[in-house]
Amino acid sequence: MLKTKIVLRRLAAAGAIAALGAVGVMSGSGAADADTVGPAKGSSSAVNFSREISGLKLVDGKVPNGEVITVTNRLDRKLAWLIYWVKDTHPTCMEAVPNTSVWKVSGKTYTNNPNVSGAMKPDEFSSGPGWAKIDAPAANSWESIAWSQDYLLKCDVGVLNTGGLQYSTTWVGDNGDHPNVGPNIEVTRGVPGISVNPKDAMADNDVEITVKNPDGRPGDKVVLTADGKSLDGCGNLELDGDRRVSCTWVPKKAGTYPLRAVISSAEPVTVTESVYVSASPASGSLGGSLGSGSAGMDTGSIYTGSLG
Repeated sequence: MLKTKIVLRRLAAAGAIAALGAVGVMSGSGAADADTVGPAKGSSSAVNFSREISGLKLVDGKVPNGEVITVTNRLDRKLAWLIYWVKDTHPTCMEAVPNTSVWKVSGKTYTNNPNVSGAMKPDEFSSGPGWAKIDAPAANSWESIAWSQDYLLKCDVGVLNTGGLQYSTTWVGDNGDHPNVGPNIEVTRGVPGISVNPKDAMADNDVEITVKNPDGRPGDKVVLTADGKSLDGCGNLELDGDRRVSCTWVPKKAGTYPLRAVISSAEPVTVTESVYVSASPASGSLGGSLGSGSAGMDTGSIYTGSLG
């Protein structure tokens, strides 16, 4: 059983660290009362359009930084005009998650996601900082399109206008540029934490430990210990561009390991997690106290963890 306690400390202006005096608990995946924001609607001479936001962690219009949201653009033609392509424009702090586009045209589903039922059309999708685009092949066009794409939030805390859209139609005089359509969401502080994979950790087997701090900075140092001792394979850790870092640890014996990560962000964060490691059937090792020096602990050498 995993039990998490997060202690946040703020760095005062004079450089002293003062406790926030608050303790939080990491939330599980998928909030039951997640909602949808929008749709924000608009139109041009050739198209009616709407844009809405959804997400597992989006509740009452608020979502923690470091979580994923889905933007859905819907476009319907007016009269006999047709749509050539559509581009979602958004703040650069919204990073397109690879292979998560799904679009529906004329009752058919297309995607670049191999885990979604539909015709694979990866060449029709492209993206860059602040934009993602679906483009019909050659001179093909659509009467309407409903397109969903996932984005990872790496944004400042506060109200966020999620962007707008551009499109091209068969009417060359149409205005297809609509920035800041929205809707707005509120980005709240991210939830730092430690996760372990697999959940049913076993002695003498690889265990991947991931530490994250969505409000941290790439390069922030992470010191990871168990019962006050360094872990083999988990030294010299730094947050990567996704504000997380992973390392592989092989516990040598069964027992309960109190993991502790200290993250040296602008607002230093300490995260703890108790992980139970079961005995390996091959070794027949018994659970119990960790003992000293034989539980997969670093006994003094410096190790480098993989910066996932």
